[in-house]
Amino acid sequence: MEELTLRQMQEGALNILKKLDGICREQGLRYFLFYGTLIGAIRHKGFIPWDDDLDVAMPRPDFDELVAYCRRHRQELQPMQLMTVDDNPQYVYPIARFSDTRYRVKYQGIRDYGLGLFVDIYPLDGCGDTEEEARAWVQQPMRDVKFINCCAADRFTPSRRGWLHTPAKLAARLHGSAHYIHRIEAWARQKDYEKCRYVGCTVWDTNWNIVFPREELEKTLYVPFEDAEFPIPAGYDRILRHTYGDYMTPPPPEQRIGQHFYTVWP
Repeated sequence: MEELTLRQMQEGALNILKKLDGICREQGLRYFLFYGTLIGAIRHKGFIPWDDDLDVAMPRPDFDELVAYCRRHRQELQPMQLMTVDDNPQYVYPIARFSDTRYRVKYQGIRDYGLGLFVDIYPLDGCGDTEEEARAWVQQPMRDVKFINCCAADRFTPSRRGWLHTPAKLAARLHGSAHYIHRIEAWARQKDYEKCRYVGCTVWDTNWNIVFPREELEKTLYVPFEDAEFPIPAGYDRILRHTYGDYMTPPPPEQRIGQHFYTVWP
């Protein structure tokens, strides 16, 4: 069968987002468009034309409720499936993916775990009450994030830092993704989202650019995105400028490419 075009991939992912949005509205769960998808909503009222996926974020309490809901309704949600390492032992990331398993996806350089077309779901955890605390906190899991990426690769490659670092990569592969995912999640949950001034997706991103004042995320508003409307943080401008700088100016033409490398078949 012919692989999907970029636009067909976007249309398929949009249908998955609509299903996720319906669940969140019905269950009263907080979520919002995030990262590049948030840029697309503001700058293009839809996908960034060259973007190849959808990103949403959820406060950890709501993320946990979504996971529990999807487990209770696993059969009736089919062919949709929430991908986490506890639901799919072959899954390789500490974030979740809401996936339509009717599609077949081949990721370049990543081992196969039955991924369909998907929406990324980033859990947001507490980072602390001061900028200094949050800056230090978010950098702590950097080593485990690197090990998770090492485990996710479809083949082992020696460390580019030299042979002295290669045994650590080998040990990580032996431990496997689940070991590091569970460890980094337990670490991230130490700070309560609802009680911290600063929050971020600390299980995956390890720099200050993805840490935000919680008050910027407390209120949401609905904006057009393609042929529907979805929630975004009311403080979107400060959030996007903190992460991307001048997000309203598109990059030069040579940089207008997707950030992921995968092929999708119906």
